[in-house]
Amino acid sequence: MYYFFLDFEDTERDIRQRFVLVDVPIGVSLQQAFNDFYDATRDRISDRTGAVILLRPTPKSQLSRAAIDAICKDEHVDTKGWRRWLKLLTDARKSRDVAFARFSDHSIHIVGSEAFAHFISGNINPNAPEDVIDSLGIDTVALLRQVQDAEIDHLIAEGHCRLPIFDNQYYRVPSGRLVRSFIRVGNIQRSRHALDAVFFWLLPHLTDCIGVITDTWSISSLSQNISRRLVEYRRDRSRPCPIEMLGDYADSAQQVRIAEIIGGFVDRLSLPNHSGSVLVLISATHTGSLQKSLDAYLTERGIADRVKYVSVLKLGAEAQVTALRDLSEESDFAPVVNPSQEEVERAIDIDRSVYFPVQAQDVEKVKTQALIEEIREFSGRYGGTPFARVHSTDDKTQSMQRHHMVWIDTAALIETDAFQTRLREKVRSLRPAPAVLVFPDHPAAHALAEKVRALLGGTPQLVCHEDLRIDANVPSDQAAKSVIAAVGKADAVLLLDDAFITGFRVSTYQLNLRRLNTQCVLHYLAAIARPEDRVVWDRQKNSFIKARGAREPNMQNTFGAVEHLILPNWSQDRCPWCVEAELADHVPESLRRASELVSTRDGLSDNLFLVRQGYQQPALQPDSYFGVAGMLPANLFCLVSSLLQRMRTDRVDRLPLLGEQHFLVSAVLCQETYCAFYTDPILVSSFLRAALPTELVYRDADKEKRRTERLNKVFRTDSSVLLGELLFSKLTNRLPYGSDINLDAVWAEAGVAAI
Repeated sequence: MYYFFLDFEDTERDIRQRFVLVDVPIGVSLQQAFNDFYDATRDRISDRTGAVILLRPTPKSQLSRAAIDAICKDEHVDTKGWRRWLKLLTDARKSRDVAFARFSDHSIHIVGSEAFAHFISGNINPNAPEDVIDSLGIDTVALLRQVQDAEIDHLIAEGHCRLPIFDNQYYRVPSGRLVRSFIRVGNIQRSRHALDAVFFWLLPHLTDCIGVITDTWSISSLSQNISRRLVEYRRDRSRPCPIEMLGDYADSAQQVRIAEIIGGFVDRLSLPNHSGSVLVLISATHTGSLQKSLDAYLTERGIADRVKYVSVLKLGAEAQVTALRDLSEESDFAPVVNPSQEEVERAIDIDRSVYFPVQAQDVEKVKTQALIEEIREFSGRYGGTPFARVHSTDDKTQSMQRHHMVWIDTAALIETDAFQTRLREKVRSLRPAPAVLVFPDHPAAHALAEKVRALLGGTPQLVCHEDLRIDANVPSDQAAKSVIAAVGKADAVLLLDDAFITGFRVSTYQLNLRRLNTQCVLHYLAAIARPEDRVVWDRQKNSFIKARGAREPNMQNTFGAVEHLILPNWSQDRCPWCVEAELADHVPESLRRASELVSTRDGLSDNLFLVRQGYQQPALQPDSYFGVAGMLPANLFCLVSSLLQRMRTDRVDRLPLLGEQHFLVSAVLCQETYCAFYTDPILVSSFLRAALPTELVYRDADKEKRRTERLNKVFRTDSSVLLGELLFSKLTNRLPYGSDINLDAVWAEAGVAAI
């Protein structure tokens, strides 16, 4: 399923609206496309809530905007031949209550092209309350430009095209200049969707195209797709247009070779006697030097006006080439001025033929004070409370069973003095004070609601409901509807939740409150917000607060949480204890512990690590940076997981995030963190389990072997405690060189059979 989100902005008119572009493959009905998108975004509920949906059929055929408008007016339209895609829209509108059921409230539009020009249709969803683009007065030309920019950015990110920035080290690009960052455009060619996306945005430049030349073979798939799609798009039976490529980087020393290639290509096309033009597709340009050098030769041949230049990316302001995406204002692509001799010698070379870095590079990520301070404060408030469990399945309801690598026991948090003090401050700051409290049917949510009600003097009415979807045949639903309907515009409803993870529940509450046509102020308060990324929380917060438009300052919607902790939202596929259970046959009997891993209803609070039978689990020692001595292992693992997740998502520096992978470049956790700085066995084990193998293993073989040797020494200092975790790390590829240090000797030393 191919889709991406974007936030449209018109700062002059103060318009901000979230959009999502969804690709509709050939032969897929609109209903199926909506179902696929719904399933693909189950963990991005807050992103899609209120978003305008832009549907883009595979751009092999032209679309008719007039025909789309006619179908939306329930007029008859010919859907035969090349207009076949219009039948999908006709069928969807005939079964509107089914086809549009997943997104009945969303303004939905088609992004297409006709006669090589792009357009955005009006709203095609017959169930939507309004055409958002029209009601906001959004300029569709400006919107198309922002969609184009957002898609190219999406393809760059998905293809890991942008190589990371290093401290005091630069890339030497094929031109010989040094830059802080480099983009390998060829990496965007990772899917059919990506190839078609580039073709779609190139359409205005392909009106009379009879041939395509690329500046490098590394983007040859783009030119081949252009040639193939043009035949279908033009609706003729002409042959695919010829393609050519320049091979290696074209610098001034290659003028003769370039001239020969271009000349031969032009001769084959008999261009002077053949109407049309040749497209020169450039991967990325800083100065436009390729166009300048080609123009001189083509002018001499008298055919310069028959050649069009388009660059996928423009990286320098000096270049005058038309580009699909202009990134010239980003300073990271500007040449480094007056680099030192050391910087020149240490520069990472980009190969002139394959456009990949020549040397492997590991970016070591270290914990920073800014990242850990919030975690330390949380630990200071709750370190002695059993607030976390790992390897736990939440089965409050049969329909919403979900496995959590880390599960927060909000019921335990709620009963602490620290939590209740912070809750009191949050509740008493709500203006206006809530008249109704809405909360899900969970024990922790019930406890939270009772405490909030007591803080408000016992006056608010309580509505216990999972989603506020009202069924006319359910008496309790009708009672809830009556209570909420009685809340006036000057009053408030408080939506309570025990935990915020993805925003699914609050989005559902908010949607169904709109259906109930509530006009009151809405407050949202979670016991703990534990999203996997701060952006998830911020987007949901902004959407919630701005949903009611302008109000008096003391009548604004509010969105908050008593506690915040960034945590990975990992289920079975990444839960290390689920992985351990799958590897049970590879673990010696003296280390195996099947019973603790089979039942996940209660999860694990201790006994987290592989320890030989008869030995105690490791415990946190006094004066630890993470919390009090003897802290429950699950609490500690939760805090370590939070630290690593912050390193994956918080850009506190210009380095790549932990785990970001590029060709020959990867961001890994600095081994000093868990081999030297934190030396408690329980901390070492927590870091190794909480991190993914790709976040631990160095691509540099020498560095990786040294890391393995250091960990082996750490393990051997107390093999009875950490021997099992050494084995787990080896079996899960966290120690790929483990066999090189004679682990059999370690097993024998500990009295365990060799693996």
